[in-house]
Amino acid sequence: MTALRPSNKIEKHFYEKAKRSLSIGLNQLKEDTRGSTLVVTHHLEKEQIKLIVENLKRLEKTKFVIEKHLNTSHAIDEFIEEMKKSIETKIKYFLDRIRAVIINYNFSEADEKIDSVIVVRNLLGKYCIKDISDQIENLQNYGKTAVIITRYDSEYMLNPPKIFEKLANVNSTNQIYSELLDKLRKLILEKFRNELERAKTKQTIDITNEHMRRFESAVKYLPESMENARE
Repeated sequence: MTALRPSNKIEKHFYEKAKRSLSIGLNQLKEDTRGSTLVVTHHLEKEQIKLIVENLKRLEKTKFVIEKHLNTSHAIDEFIEEMKKSIETKIKYFLDRIRAVIINYNFSEADEKIDSVIVVRNLLGKYCIKDISDQIENLQNYGKTAVIITRYDSEYMLNPPKIFEKLANVNSTNQIYSELLDKLRKLILEKFRNELERAKTKQTIDITNEHMRRFESAVKYLPESMENARE
């Protein structure tokens, strides 16, 4: 392009023609990138992400080549930010789905999805905003423990210990789940003891004793592995 800078009318003609071709190519690259971003579903297809990243890198390289010839470098920066936000929206939706999976105690599925979104984050590299990385890290750490402990504490009767079966399947491969299982055991035993102590403070142990009723009802859902500890 620099060699085509005009010094006469003929050279100017070819220079303008080259600029038009360059502009057309740039616009086509942007449209291809936008199209690739639009077709990314909430499953975050890795091949599509790779293609988008390649195109964004090409756009950045193109910006430095053409900035002396086309007044479009600012527009390229804005376009890249637009694509980053579009991808961000889809990743956040995916993260919301992971949270829902965790709340429903589907730990193996949650781990698979977290691993998948980590791969996507790594593929995006600098095109992945920090907020997304932070959210992924939170999901990897003890945020899930707090959610599950809180829910299980308040809804034990509505959530029979199927959670223990699911945790047993993953706790050997994930220290977080192992620690979560221990916390839940301690929490449940403490709740049983508290209900039993409250029941004992009543003069009679009969149908009107709400603490005893809660205790007897909750025992139905006590995992076999905790029967001895209760006794």
